[in-house]
Amino acid sequence: MTESKYPNAIAWAKAGHGDGIAGHCLKNVADAFDAPHGVPDAYASWVKAGGAKGPNTHTSTTENPPPNVPIYWSGGHHGDGHVAISDGAGWCWSTEQPTAGKFRRCRVSDIHREWGLTYLGWSETINGKRIHDHVKYDAKRGTWV
Repeated sequence: MTESKYPNAIAWAKAGHGDGIAGHCLKNVADAFDAPHGVPDAYASWVKAGGAKGPNTHTSTTENPPPNVPIYWSGGHHGDGHVAISDGAGWCWSTEQPTAGKFRRCRVSDIHREWGLTYLGWSETINGKRIHDHVKYDAKRGTWV
């Protein structure tokens, strides 16, 4: 499988980066990928990437997203959704808990369980910037190719 063009996104999150401001998940994840700002919220970033039927988005919830890609949820108090960085194998680096605006490692499923958000999938782009080569899931081999 091809790799993320930004393999240091996880390292950036692990180093404790983040602006410390609640509700800035998209800003913090975009910073990890050195992506542009200007998209109003995480759900809008998902839609910009193509949404559920986009050529750069992957909506299957049965496969784990590869590491170093943005993963998205819908819902929340204002419908803004949430975005985090996949760590692979069902884990991610997410902001907002336990400390607002700071990254922590948690299971992808924790976001739904703890916040009630709906997992949408992952994207090869964020805010219009390509961060991963185009891939498809090969169910026969059980891997992204």
